[in-house]
Amino acid sequence: MKKIMSLLICGAMMIGTVSCGGKRSGEKPEEPSAPTVETEVQTTDAVTTAPVQTETTVTTTTAVPSVMPPMTSPVEYLDSCAEQMSINWICETYDNMLMMDCVSEAVWAADTVLFIDPVNDEITRTVQLNNVNDSLIGFFSSGSYAVTDYTASSICIYSADGALLHSVDIADTHMDGSFCLDGDCIYCTSIDNTVIKVTESGEAETVYACSEPTKLDRVIPWTANVVIRKPNASDLNPYTNALCSIETGEVLMSVEGTDSLPLQTSDGLVMWDHDWDTGITVFRTAVPEENGGTVCTVDGIDIIQCWSSPDSEYIVCRCLDGEKCDVAFLDPVSGKIAKLGLDLKDTDWTSPCYMRAAKRWFVAVSESDWEANDFTVRLLMAEPELLSFDMQAEVSQPEPEQATQCGAKFSTYRKIANGIEDKYGVRILIGDEVYDAQDDTGYIFSSMEDSFLTGSGDAESDDWYLRNALTELGTVLDMYPDGFFEHFRDSEGKGGLRFVMVDSLSTDMYGSFVPGGISYTYGSWYNIALPYYCFSSDLSDLHHEMWHNVESLVMNRYGFDYEAWTALNPAGFEYLCDFDQYASSELPYGYSDHIADRGNDEDVYFMSDYGLVNEQEDRATIVESLFFHTQGTKRPNDIMGGYDAALRYPHVQEKLAFLGEWIEQEFGYVYWDEMYDEVCADARKAA
Repeated sequence: MKKIMSLLICGAMMIGTVSCGGKRSGEKPEEPSAPTVETEVQTTDAVTTAPVQTETTVTTTTAVPSVMPPMTSPVEYLDSCAEQMSINWICETYDNMLMMDCVSEAVWAADTVLFIDPVNDEITRTVQLNNVNDSLIGFFSSGSYAVTDYTASSICIYSADGALLHSVDIADTHMDGSFCLDGDCIYCTSIDNTVIKVTESGEAETVYACSEPTKLDRVIPWTANVVIRKPNASDLNPYTNALCSIETGEVLMSVEGTDSLPLQTSDGLVMWDHDWDTGITVFRTAVPEENGGTVCTVDGIDIIQCWSSPDSEYIVCRCLDGEKCDVAFLDPVSGKIAKLGLDLKDTDWTSPCYMRAAKRWFVAVSESDWEANDFTVRLLMAEPELLSFDMQAEVSQPEPEQATQCGAKFSTYRKIANGIEDKYGVRILIGDEVYDAQDDTGYIFSSMEDSFLTGSGDAESDDWYLRNALTELGTVLDMYPDGFFEHFRDSEGKGGLRFVMVDSLSTDMYGSFVPGGISYTYGSWYNIALPYYCFSSDLSDLHHEMWHNVESLVMNRYGFDYEAWTALNPAGFEYLCDFDQYASSELPYGYSDHIADRGNDEDVYFMSDYGLVNEQEDRATIVESLFFHTQGTKRPNDIMGGYDAALRYPHVQEKLAFLGEWIEQEFGYVYWDEMYDEVCADARKAA
């Protein structure tokens, strides 16, 4: 186990996009997209999406004459639907029908799908899905339907009478359930950032794909539009959410400065985000660029889920009214809100949808009596125009971005940091600037301005630490090959590598384990957050973190052969996957025999016990071990000592060779070899 100072060394654990002392970062520069890629699912080729623009023209469905008479009251219940089951979700389908996916209260029962004719108020068809593992993704106009079978990793297409027609192998392209109905095909999204078009004949092809770090959120129902999330090189607004055409790749609309969930109304793109701690929900709209959209803040209504339609200006919200679910209609542009005020005895779930042909909203409600074990699905029609919009949300303009500035006492250090940034093409955050980079890390940053140069401590010592930290950072960066840091920028030359120099980090994610630094992605930035004293002592921490950034960068572009890596470990070895166990030094029997300096050289696979935690830390500790950094200018022993030590062990050499070949795809060289050769050349000159 590392000593107290070494414990604060940056190790790395991948948690979402955050690594403890290591990095789960990955930003792949984007290239112009080819929006339509006709590739079988089994051999999907990822392409990047078109660059995000700020156009605001949105295509919407052509208006259809209403097939139903006008409503005379805001809520009307359909008599035909009072089924003894619970609702999963509801959507519009073909021939002026609604489709409800339901589940009985029986344990492990497969879903039941009801087709409802709201014009004549009758159930016209009932479909029982074949397997409990099947998840419905849509119906074709002929009546056949498609489901995903997650256990078999396939999309199954059944005829109207339930006979299996086709099974499409999707292998590693697992569906996430978002889909778009389009008559003769279904657009499905998958977790590998692609949109797959599935036809009734069993053909499946990738028609749209995002390359990392752009994320695919969802396909908008009844459109050929998809919402993506693209990182920005902004300190405060790290993402742009954009509505794109699947068919052309054109960006139709975008919303800046939000990392929330996408909706599309007839007025345009709306993002919403709910703060579970405060109960406040914020809706951000996309309207013409000159006024920057609107921000609609809803307080006092416990919103837990939202729906929209490209054919309606309203957002429909499932909200809690005490212990019961209710439904609220919100105009995100004006901020006006109205509740349905459901009069059912116990509503624990609701699911709305907009029916274009009827020009109205329908809401399926699960009415439950848990004491009597009685569960019923009810279906109602809602006419928002007849509701009393007696609540008003706060509507405002987005505040202009304004990054935090250092305090006056830090102006001298800011100038030093600026010089390092200009020389190496990186970004350095010091003082209160660090607060702009702490979102979504799971850590709380503290600023050096809270404790340094305040008069409560030793000002002379504080000054030395700050200057030395920046000097040592520049020394380490100077070791890396020319052009190395450019690889971290996006295709527009923005973002890149960023150092967040905090006073301290705190988190409640662990018990006895105390990580000293983290690496994570934030928009277009690859971040390394370290306490200031890590820059003034053994800087192997920084080399450790640098590797995590490199790993994320290369992995997003070229993938990684996990099986080949596993084969480089001892037979039957499993990583601890427990940082607290590492911190306690309670290693399983025999594990210490494989750590450097604790066993025979031929049996060494890991350079430190921290490398036993997970494979990311294994790789980072091996690369870290190549570097001994004492302080001051580059010295031969900064690299040569560690390099030679690591090469004592045959199995470690194999791992290094594997990693070197892997990253060479990105850089064209193995960066530690380049650094080693330069230091050796300097040593020869000195001799």
